[in-house]
Amino acid sequence: MGSANMRTYNTVLYFILWFVFTVPIVRAGEMYRFGILPDKVRGAPACNLNMRIEPKDRVFIRNGHFYTVGADLRENTDDDKRLRFWGINVSAPLSFPRSTAEAERLAARLERLGVNMVRLHSFDNSKNRPDYLTVLDTKAHYPIMNDANLICVDRLLKAFGDHGIYVDFALHVGYTFDSRDFYVDEAGEHHVPDPMKTTARYRKGRRMPGGSKPLLMFNKEMIELQKRFAAALLSRRNHITGVRYMDDPTVALLELNNEASLIEQFHKTKEDIPPLYAEELDKLWNRWLRKKYTDDASLSKAWACAKGAVGAPGLRNGGFDDAPGSEPAHWALVRIGDHWPPGDSRGPKVNDWGAFCVNKDHALEITVSRVPPTYWHIFVAQTDLTLREGRSYRIRFKAWAEADRKIQVSCAGGPGLSIHVFPKKRISITTTPKFYDIVFTSRLSDSKCRLNFLPLTSGHPFRPGENAGRIWIDDVSFVYVEPYGLRDAESLLADDGRGNVTRPVGEDPSGSPPSPARRKDYLSFLQDTERRYYTELKRHLRETVGARQPITGSQSNYGGLLGHKNMSQLMDFVDIHFYYDHCHFPSAPHQGEWTYRNVPMVENPSETIISAIAEARTAGKPFTISEYGPNPFNQYSIVESAAIAGAYAALQDIDGVFLFQYYRGYKDFRDDMEPDRLTGVHNILGDTRAEALMGLSANLFRRGDVRAAVRCVRIPVSDKNCFDQFYKGTNFRSLRMWLEKSGAIKDQNQETFDVRMGLISRVELEHSNGERSYSFPPLPMAQRDPLTGNRATIYKSDTGELRWVHCASKGRSTFCIETERTKVVVGYLDREVSLNGVTIRGKGGKGQFGIVSLTSLDGNPIRQSRNLLVCALGGRGKSRNVNVVEVDPVKKLYRLMGANHLAFYAKGAGPFEIETNPVEIHLPHAARSITVKRLTTDGTALSETILQNHNGAFEFPIGGPTDHTPWYQLTVP
Repeated sequence: MGSANMRTYNTVLYFILWFVFTVPIVRAGEMYRFGILPDKVRGAPACNLNMRIEPKDRVFIRNGHFYTVGADLRENTDDDKRLRFWGINVSAPLSFPRSTAEAERLAARLERLGVNMVRLHSFDNSKNRPDYLTVLDTKAHYPIMNDANLICVDRLLKAFGDHGIYVDFALHVGYTFDSRDFYVDEAGEHHVPDPMKTTARYRKGRRMPGGSKPLLMFNKEMIELQKRFAAALLSRRNHITGVRYMDDPTVALLELNNEASLIEQFHKTKEDIPPLYAEELDKLWNRWLRKKYTDDASLSKAWACAKGAVGAPGLRNGGFDDAPGSEPAHWALVRIGDHWPPGDSRGPKVNDWGAFCVNKDHALEITVSRVPPTYWHIFVAQTDLTLREGRSYRIRFKAWAEADRKIQVSCAGGPGLSIHVFPKKRISITTTPKFYDIVFTSRLSDSKCRLNFLPLTSGHPFRPGENAGRIWIDDVSFVYVEPYGLRDAESLLADDGRGNVTRPVGEDPSGSPPSPARRKDYLSFLQDTERRYYTELKRHLRETVGARQPITGSQSNYGGLLGHKNMSQLMDFVDIHFYYDHCHFPSAPHQGEWTYRNVPMVENPSETIISAIAEARTAGKPFTISEYGPNPFNQYSIVESAAIAGAYAALQDIDGVFLFQYYRGYKDFRDDMEPDRLTGVHNILGDTRAEALMGLSANLFRRGDVRAAVRCVRIPVSDKNCFDQFYKGTNFRSLRMWLEKSGAIKDQNQETFDVRMGLISRVELEHSNGERSYSFPPLPMAQRDPLTGNRATIYKSDTGELRWVHCASKGRSTFCIETERTKVVVGYLDREVSLNGVTIRGKGGKGQFGIVSLTSLDGNPIRQSRNLLVCALGGRGKSRNVNVVEVDPVKKLYRLMGANHLAFYAKGAGPFEIETNPVEIHLPHAARSITVKRLTTDGTALSETILQNHNGAFEFPIGGPTDHTPWYQLTVP
């Protein structure tokens, strides 16, 4: 064919393709079914990064990262190799394959997804969960092992090792101890953790806590039982390989206790620990005090408070002495919003929600006539109250209602009244007038504080009538109170030298709070007791059992910065859990209605995975996120998370990210592994959006397509920061929230740390008390985005490969990756986006949202690659048996109706549905022609189109309304 005819042919072919894929844009964004076949996927979508695990692949720690020992089997030699984990959690019963074929099936699936690490989650299940399988013999006492189930684990480890997948043993996740569990010591004595049967319900709040947490961190019987369990498990010899678990290079990591903290007992009440164990903790507390203080005199001096009156907060008209029927002076009824639903002029106006006045008995009468969308939309308040940080106060009031109900009391100050000076209190009131007291220590100093009485504790527009009615409040007082130190009746030598100094939990009969020194000692005691627990168990695994695997204790954000300090100083590596837009449960945990925000990650850069890294990454230690999960009901986050998680994990040079999770529900589903429906919250299996993009994440992170940051920003954390977070933090597990609400970490120039620094450079926390100099880089300023004309803040990594355009206007933000081997754009695509020559043009109209990625499969730069994979997915995804209702379109609150999450397991729902994402790609390339293959659910070609190079590039559309696939392979003939 002549050159003129060839040009004509190319022009006609391109016009036909353009017409087919781009003209019917009115249908762009339609839903189509695409159930990936995990047992059959091959070719371009299947990863091939794994190699069989051999003795040379045993994991150890070097220079703050995971390495393999190499062929010489020795650590810290020239043949050591750096190792990163892109992993996933697997729970029972899937972790107990009944045959070699079943184990091979799972291992092969995960290998194709790019997974090289599995965290065996919750395989120590309790006797009271018969629907779960467990490594324990549930008919015997703990820690007798179930040999039949361990044979299944043998198969799993063998299959995982053959497919290049390491394993992380989470040693304690869900097991709850009871009176049937015991061990016999060397002298023949029986030791039972629960001789008084505290698993029986004393009254609400006094039964054995779930997982026996935190009792198992200080009770000596439970600690010994954990040691014996770990020894029995790790000493087991695999009946297939003949290798003990602890000697198997496939078993790479050990985790002592999932999501546990003793430090958090600082914020608990007496009822949170059963009485028997509270007595044991009291004894440990007195023993700790005796070690620190020589006698009662020194203790009394240390806990003493400065005497002298402090000015009262200045509450006015607490007796409501106004004329009956009038509104009380100095008090206001605050009503937020205009209508419900917002923007609906037909709905009730805000004044219809309630009213207040002084009644004939000079009590404040609050009438809730209609329930607003959220409980804080209506409250009674008095402002201009003066509080001083570290001083103690008591709020006293009388309250009653037409029917038993709960009300909420709070006090806020600071900029915009955004800081609560004490944790919000929910109080149960009855039809009988009664006095209530709240004693607290202020978190801040401010002369503009506001006292709030909220007549609602939960506002649910889908449960109308709840909490409607009348409430009365009277005799309100707000005064300074003197805190207590060592009481007269307390002594370190009482009770035959055991001591009777009480832990400062619960309310004091005198209505006074503990002195700051007493509170700090209690918090230090909890921290030290937790440190002793982790030190003892780690030493047992190393010295007695002989395990060589890197060990972590628990997730470092449990216990706030103090818990993080324990993990960073005591453990081999630091771990954290992170979920984006996690569902909230207004009724009860994991039951009834679920709500979430449905906000894209690209519009919340400080709340994504970078927040988890910036809050907990520790200088000089490997760092993992052993549970990572975007909300599967969020319309955007699944398609965003693959690129964002993989890219920033690589930029931050962390060591592992484990998705949560791969499973089929809580029942025994091992015969039901086909991806015919979405089957659970945070579940990868059956969610096409996640499965289609797993290879992209593996390449970004494991293959190293994204380079590590050039600069490292050290974040100094002082002991004062650690304690202040507990005293002041509105959420002591979140460093970001503490920093935003009430805290600050500053450098030598008094610049304040912001987690968004992690979008630009590597960030690390370092526990320090100011002996080193630190300097934080400035954050970028908002500017005019040349693409949209909107004001935007552009966060560009110091490598130049990552670019986050965070627009002030909603619906315009994007995140881009520009490396030699991978180009990605995720976010709003209704415009042209340039990625160093590769151009993506959205064709779906305004508001188009999704992801488009181009990845070189042969390892060459995209411009020279002869084999590329393109992924294009729209943001939305749904399962037929999930019913989601929009609750508040302004605040982006959505509700998962009733118990529909249980319907995930119902058959007949069909494959998960995803959204088309029509775009046009401009691809500069050296080849004369390329073949574009639309791939099916198993990765084979559905159709092929040959395109010719035009002026050094190819242009082609994908993701059209009839183009029902997320995968396209580009090959050079």
